[in-house]
Amino acid sequence: MPRPRSSEWLLIVYFTYVALIAPWYFAPWKAWVVAGAVAVVVWALAGTKSPVRDIAPLAFTLTAYRQMDWFTPAIHDHHLERVWIVWDRWLL
Repeated sequence: MPRPRSSEWLLIVYFTYVALIAPWYFAPWKAWVVAGAVAVVVWALAGTKSPVRDIAPLAFTLTAYRQMDWFTPAIHDHHLERVWIVWDRWLL
């Protein structure tokens, strides 16, 4: 049986991790759909030598960046930014 590459394993683990923490931030079904889709595509491409297999991790990485927008709050109070400015001034 063909095995996924290490980069493909990393993506499966990452999207599963996001799906596990999703209930604290938004509707978890979206994250599980994405994690499942990534796993299915990775397993489907694992036995091929297709160029699509080489490009798929890039597409999934872009999906991961887009997925992070699901964790942003609806209202931004800039509390973290103010804390980081204090840390910057203290450290630098």
